[in-house]
Amino acid sequence: MDYTEIYQKLESAFNKTNIQKYDVCQLWSCLSCDLLYDLKKDQYAFPVVGSMKFINKITNQRGEYIYNNQNGDFHVVTFFCQNKTWSLLDFSTKHLSVKVPCAPCVTGFKIDQVSLADNPVIISIPELNDLNGDSQDLKKVVQIIPKIKSISKDGEKYLYEFKPDHIYQKLSTLNEKELKSLEHVLGLEF
Repeated sequence: MDYTEIYQKLESAFNKTNIQKYDVCQLWSCLSCDLLYDLKKDQYAFPVVGSMKFINKITNQRGEYIYNNQNGDFHVVTFFCQNKTWSLLDFSTKHLSVKVPCAPCVTGFKIDQVSLADNPVIISIPELNDLNGDSQDLKKVVQIIPKIKSISKDGEKYLYEFKPDHIYQKLSTLNEKELKSLEHVLGLEF
């Protein structure tokens, strides 16, 4: 899978539609799922809501979204399965402005994040290795993904941690319209 090519398609769709790229992780995730999900190729992709922490080790900048179902903070990533190998893909990290921990009044602070778009985090989910795309499989995914405690990538330049909560299910009306525009530009009609 050429993740750089997927990222370039996503980036191109945002550029062609002039839809804001920043702080719309749900659009990045849903659109990437549209591109990646292919039952004929045994490829599955799901938008997953949770909490994200990020530390740039070079600049020591930190950012986080802590999801608790009441504070409005959340982050959405893509869980992707191909050839029974699961990966966490986060195409939006380059386009996030985050709250600064210990300074809740400071928002919109953009940290210099390394894009995880072309650098998937491989995760082990053996209970989900035998998907075939039926409704029972979807139920299994919905039940098992929230049981994952934490997924992290500790690289030379950054530390990234994601704690999944649930499969993202409903876009706002505005986001739904924006997603349709993005899909149209990419020739994805459902």
